[in-house]
Amino acid sequence: IITGTNRSISRAKLYEETGWEPLYIRREQHRLILFYKMITGLAPTYLCNLLPETRPTVYNLRNQNLFNQPFCRTETYRQSFIPATTRDWNSLPQNIRSASTLGTFKARLDKHYNKRKVSPYYFLGNRHMNAIMACIRNGVSKLNCDLLKNHITDNPSCACGHPSET
Repeated sequence: IITGTNRSISRAKLYEETGWEPLYIRREQHRLILFYKMITGLAPTYLCNLLPETRPTVYNLRNQNLFNQPFCRTETYRQSFIPATTRDWNSLPQNIRSASTLGTFKARLDKHYNKRKVSPYYFLGNRHMNAIMACIRNGVSKLNCDLLKNHITDNPSCACGHPSET
């Protein structure tokens, strides 16, 4: 609906066209933001009490602020909030985990996940022309060559008789 393309376009091309992150990445980022709020006490107390214990260490090590991974007997529990987010949190670089404010944490997290930048040329002009250009860029336009690639027509020739539509 947003790009004006049809259903035959791949999700990867749609994400590239719009600059959006896939849903699983957005979910992971929101889980990590909530986990950060739980660690810093910005979340309600009943959530902060769910945090697992940190790894005990006597020495000043890089992994001293990591959390113990809860034991998971089933795959369903392993994919639930606390075990999955603990695993994701422990895999984050130290400079992201040690952010002093929520805004800093979000900015570093966005940079870590490489937010896609969309070309400003994709949004020049009116909406109708932007939708047509998106269809042409992604090979799902109403041109006969694109219709042939998508197995909608069997003839790539132009209405005027030219062998290929240009």
